[in-house]
Amino acid sequence: MEYIPQTCAATSIGTANSLFGLLFQTLLTAHCAISPADKWPKDYAQTALKDGLPEYDFIIVGAGSAGSVLANRLTENKDWKVLLVEAGGDPPIESEVPANYYLMQKTEYDWQYYMEKTDKACLGMPDGCYWPRGKILGGTSAISALVYTRGNRADYDEWEELGNKGWNFRDLLKFFKKSENNTVANEDAEWAAMHGSKGLMHVDYFFSFDPIKDMMTNAAGDINLEFTMDPNGESQMGYSILQGTVKKGIRQSAATSFILPIADRKNLHIIKNAQVTKVLLNNRGLAEGIQFIVNGKKLKAKATYETILSAGAIGSPQILLNSGIGPKEHLKKIGISVNKDLPGVGKNLQDHPVVFVPIKLHAKWARLMTDADKVDDTYHYLQHGVGSPSHIGVTDLTFFHNTKNATAEIPDIQLQFFQYRRGEESRLRKTLKNYGFDDEINQSILTGISRSELLMVMVRLLNPQSTGKIELRGKDPLEKPLIYGNYLENNEDIETLIRGISLVKRLMNAKTSKEHECFFIKVNITGCAHIEFDEPGYWECYIRHMTNTGYHPSGTAKMGPDTDEDAVVDDQLKVKGIKGLRVIDASIMPKIVRGNLHAPTVMIGEKGANLIKSDWKDFAAPKSPHTEL
Repeated sequence: MEYIPQTCAATSIGTANSLFGLLFQTLLTAHCAISPADKWPKDYAQTALKDGLPEYDFIIVGAGSAGSVLANRLTENKDWKVLLVEAGGDPPIESEVPANYYLMQKTEYDWQYYMEKTDKACLGMPDGCYWPRGKILGGTSAISALVYTRGNRADYDEWEELGNKGWNFRDLLKFFKKSENNTVANEDAEWAAMHGSKGLMHVDYFFSFDPIKDMMTNAAGDINLEFTMDPNGESQMGYSILQGTVKKGIRQSAATSFILPIADRKNLHIIKNAQVTKVLLNNRGLAEGIQFIVNGKKLKAKATYETILSAGAIGSPQILLNSGIGPKEHLKKIGISVNKDLPGVGKNLQDHPVVFVPIKLHAKWARLMTDADKVDDTYHYLQHGVGSPSHIGVTDLTFFHNTKNATAEIPDIQLQFFQYRRGEESRLRKTLKNYGFDDEINQSILTGISRSELLMVMVRLLNPQSTGKIELRGKDPLEKPLIYGNYLENNEDIETLIRGISLVKRLMNAKTSKEHECFFIKVNITGCAHIEFDEPGYWECYIRHMTNTGYHPSGTAKMGPDTDEDAVVDDQLKVKGIKGLRVIDASIMPKIVRGNLHAPTVMIGEKGANLIKSDWKDFAAPKSPHTEL
């Protein structure tokens, strides 16, 4: 919103000044209450630079969805000294406001990765697919849409079937529940069977009330889709209102949930704005700690027991490769000495590609959202924690659907939605800029909000058959890696997305949708100009131009048995052939789960912490611990 200075009466008898001063002070106090100056834990970096570092029992790299959990659980043992190293810093106030999650992209709090260009996907983005990842306490959980979904129970059962003992859904449910403080589970026995009520991560509904959600749910009823109360319960299928990691209108990132409660623990040091360059290995194949750069200075930290990589599906394989752990051919090619030939490092990259379908609605009666409305919303949020800043709008409505078999219990498509009202052109422009569409595509979508409301339907592919890889560009450990997403390499992915768009068509052609004047916007795509809208071949062309990231990279340090040559870690999350080194984050997923990844990654953190505690609970020889393992 552009600020235009206004003129007013030059004098006052005093009453107005007092009232306006009181209002200003009240709003300022409310603003500071969301994120007070001393909220986040102290940075140990300056002490480390001045006095050096002590030896730690455990070193954790990355304060994201898994790393934050590990820092909390491992420091429960007061005899263990833990170092947590994070590449980013403290979250800004914008991160705390749920509706502002999209504002965090392409800022200093985002790694700002791009996928390598391909002729199969992302053709409508001149710079290629943009991959935002959190570079901040809390990791991507501090810049994401806060959605809490676990995926399908069959996903985890398949992990065990692939040779990973103890990773079936039944055994993992206790770790999901351990983290969770679910408001509904506190009150409902049926929910309590599937959800935790005493964990550190607050999970609740967003409490956004919008007629568009009523429209969409009624349209779903028109075409006989089923409603499910809890997509994390007995059945994931159907349409539902999602919960999120939010509490009274404020984001509950992994850092908020797991680090803030332990900020004063004496056995935890946190170093911020520090990039880890490699794992330190001795000549016996033992990980002894890490090397990292902070304030331009190179430091080393030693770990007596274990070094744990929780830097995410891009960061963790990058650190392994920079440490000489990975495919020997690739390492030799870029001049890095091979410490352990592990062919699977960086392979098996999976994401949930999405396609956006813009819908115009309410052309005759869309109310203009004015600056006064936005100011009013902000006031109610600051004062009472309610209003549009406190939630993610219609994005908490979702559809899990199997496009081949409507009665199946495993989905292949997820629908979510973004809504833009008349007058929200700047917000829409920011979203389009984040995705990086070309000017022609942007302008055709922007026409949908000039006199109407706009609904962006996000069709997410849940079971991608195409996989990619992460590789290094060269020997510089600070250089961003090469990301080969390989979207839509397998034609089955195209076919599933086309069926997903057919589901959108059914919803938009339903009786209720027609009453709301829903129409597809014809997006101007130069590469598809030769095909008439909705004719054979059109949607494949559209998908290849409009596909983008679903924000869920995973799988690049795959968990698996020794019979799987691409497995990087075993079912204890230990890196194969290296002592004292584990990977604990979304990169260990053998197959991506059918849902958002924050909740599963927190679960991986809980499970990983439990594995570590179990290994070391009876150990009493800190000087040479790995000789007995």
